[in-house]
Amino acid sequence: CVYDGEPLAGVNVTLSPDGHISIAGETLANSSFRPLLVTSDLGQLDANGRLTVLGRTDRVINSGGLKLSLDAVEDWARSQLGVSDAAAVATETSEFGQTFVCFFEAASSVAIEREAAVRALGKAASGARWLQIAKLPRLQNSKPDLQALQKMAAELSATAKS
Repeated sequence: CVYDGEPLAGVNVTLSPDGHISIAGETLANSSFRPLLVTSDLGQLDANGRLTVLGRTDRVINSGGLKLSLDAVEDWARSQLGVSDAAAVATETSEFGQTFVCFFEAASSVAIEREAAVRALGKAASGARWLQIAKLPRLQNSKPDLQALQKMAAELSATAKS
């Protein structure tokens, strides 16, 4: 429906006040029955109307009233020297409401500095944990197994509380 930020001919893209992307047009399956599709994606439109997809709503945390995309966290972690891959999962905290644990792979020992993460990602990253692991668990399609990582994060949290 959208190529390089531009809707295809006959497609209309709008954003709700909270940033949800909506798509209308004949390219939608069963478009005569569903003239508007509200996606689970968040986006922004630049001054020229070009769409940038920020991430999925189920991959955004609310930390102390600040929203942060876990996709952005992973992208930033992958940009750090020595980091080959990363996957982040949301965790609950009494102090911030939500925060995250970012698991990452690296060939050698890498330390992600909290201050650098906060400068790059904003204050919502201040309560985060960065954990290097030998290998991210993966699904059959080679994507990171977020459910397995969520379980690992919960076990870490339970261990820290005891």
